[in-house]
Amino acid sequence: MMDMPDNPWAERFTPLLDAEEIFRRATQILLSMSYLGLPMVNIANFSLVHKLMQRPQEDRQRLLAKPCVLVPDSPESQDWIQTLATYRAVASDVLVYDPVNDAKYIFLLSAGIKRLVVRLLVLGYRISRKLRGHVATVKRE
Repeated sequence: MMDMPDNPWAERFTPLLDAEEIFRRATQILLSMSYLGLPMVNIANFSLVHKLMQRPQEDRQRLLAKPCVLVPDSPESQDWIQTLATYRAVASDVLVYDPVNDAKYIFLLSAGIKRLVVRLLVLGYRISRKLRGHVATVKRE
């Protein structure tokens, strides 16, 4: 089954469909829309794009004519460091880390996926609260 925790509708109805059926229906919808002949922009996650790449050539030509693949920030990029700085600024009284020096380590722990960084920071804070205090820090051990 496909995990879609951020979408309450999908969370309720996903158990009724398996992942292949979801991809099949998504492809049908996209193809139906493409037959209208109107300019379209489709945004999809990696899993859907990967499945679309496995479709027959005609479908790929219709649905993936000019793909623009967005890749995660690199751990050395200013965007990644600025993201970490922004997360820290939101809760600077409880999150103690250096966005520059800890960027690579946090990247390794989260695979560079920003929603996982948020989960990591929340988990770190929860553990910190249970153990010793009110501040979550980054320690490499």
